[in-house]
Amino acid sequence: MIDYKSRTLLQPPEIASFFVCVVILSLFVALSIIWQQTVAWNEVVFRTGAALGVGGLGVLYRKLGRNEGIALALIGTGIFVGFTNSTILLNYLLLPVSQPIVDSHLIRFDAIFGYRWESFVATLAGCPEFGRALAWVYHTSVVQMFGMILILAFAQKHLQLYRFIVAGIIAGVMTVGIWFVFPSFGPAAYQIVPAEVSENINLVVTNDYGQEILRLAEEGNAVISFSHVLGLIAFPSFHTVMAALAVWFSRGLVIFYPLLVLNILMIPAILSHGGHHLIDVFGGILVVSIALAITRILLPDPQANQVIQTN
Repeated sequence: MIDYKSRTLLQPPEIASFFVCVVILSLFVALSIIWQQTVAWNEVVFRTGAALGVGGLGVLYRKLGRNEGIALALIGTGIFVGFTNSTILLNYLLLPVSQPIVDSHLIRFDAIFGYRWESFVATLAGCPEFGRALAWVYHTSVVQMFGMILILAFAQKHLQLYRFIVAGIIAGVMTVGIWFVFPSFGPAAYQIVPAEVSENINLVVTNDYGQEILRLAEEGNAVISFSHVLGLIAFPSFHTVMAALAVWFSRGLVIFYPLLVLNILMIPAILSHGGHHLIDVFGGILVVSIALAITRILLPDPQANQVIQTN
């Protein structure tokens, strides 16, 4: 039975998460060399070093017996940054896509529910203040992830933090895997929204954005660089994954209800500003559900086990 609050230098969930990051990054390096893909290696080294530095500082902090909350925050942040960076790199390395793009099927599925992206955006433009507010909501996703790590770490909710990180990693790997087999880029690449409508609500994913993604899908990258990174994946929506994780793991905390309201608003923000199909949101929720189920198996609650053994 794992004692998640022990003063071990690195807990098993931390070691496992670090190992996954190393595997993904190693896979990227190996494939980029084999496929002769040009990479801005200076950026990769800098960002990888930054993630290792933050995480390593957390390990040092724990070794010195300092505040465990700070150690958890640093280690968790290092893992999150390392996983995010390595996954982005691998995702871009998979361009150009070799599988048939499935957006046409997703658009037909959305039509069953009466949803069409360009119409939804046009409706939002009728209330521009709300549309612009949703753009702000859309940009809070990554901030929420970092915020959850910090809050759970400083509250020293070890198990909840480890489950949050592991579930995020599982969901991230699943998302990229599904996209690799069934690539999709969202309706912004196919449905036209007038420029004045886009400007009226500060639309994040515009038609130009969608066309650039399609170009990458067909031509790939001349150079993989963090200075030119776009959100490639439509189905399943990773913004939905992040929103669902934030709400799920904030249960029992004072921030739960504010995050719940924020992420209810995230749904129309994802659909409009994220340039997503309706089914992308459903896909994101399904991915999170599976990731949470796996995480509960991988990281059982020791207290629950003790209750079962006592009974």
